[in-house]
Amino acid sequence: MSEAWHDYFQFLRHPGQYFTSLREHPAWRRTFVIQWIGYALMISFLIYFGGNRFGAANLKSVLGLFTFLVGPIVSLLIFTIYIIVQGFWMWLSLKMFRLSLTYKQCMRIVIHASLISFLNFVIILLVEFFSSGNQLHFLTLGMFVSSNSKWSTLLSSIGVFSIWQVYVFTVAVSVFNGVSKWRALPPVILMEVIPMLPALFRA
Repeated sequence: MSEAWHDYFQFLRHPGQYFTSLREHPAWRRTFVIQWIGYALMISFLIYFGGNRFGAANLKSVLGLFTFLVGPIVSLLIFTIYIIVQGFWMWLSLKMFRLSLTYKQCMRIVIHASLISFLNFVIILLVEFFSSGNQLHFLTLGMFVSSNSKWSTLLSSIGVFSIWQVYVFTVAVSVFNGVSKWRALPPVILMEVIPMLPALFRA
């Protein structure tokens, strides 16, 4: 994961330059493997420390051990589906705002931008975990919010992680399309809002 953190801090120093170099020299396989390892660890972390949410608070129980070991395998499927779906939403949103990228380019952006966002998400999770009595509230995930209010569900979904992710995707779309960040922002917001709509209507 050292290379992932190197890319993360490189993005913090020079956001536009990071995606410019990515556009010119894409590193598909290395980044995908790093990203998969990261998501595997995250899923295992959520399952293991989710406690009452998942019914597997520790590794002493059979369920806890099973979910912790299966977590990385499940995360591979989740991440693969995420790339396919999120890449499609990005492609569709850009089309609606008359910006043009191929589906392959959209998936490339999703892979690398998600890597940057994921490392920031790890920091958020650790802060939330250690500041809430060892109980994860999952406020940044949205889907675990227990409130019945539609607005609270939406606001919880648009947490620190989502705001950061919108920024990362905006920089990426801006560089790949050669447009300003303000021009790239609307389709990125649309891309992030579309997946939230089902949860919003269920609330």
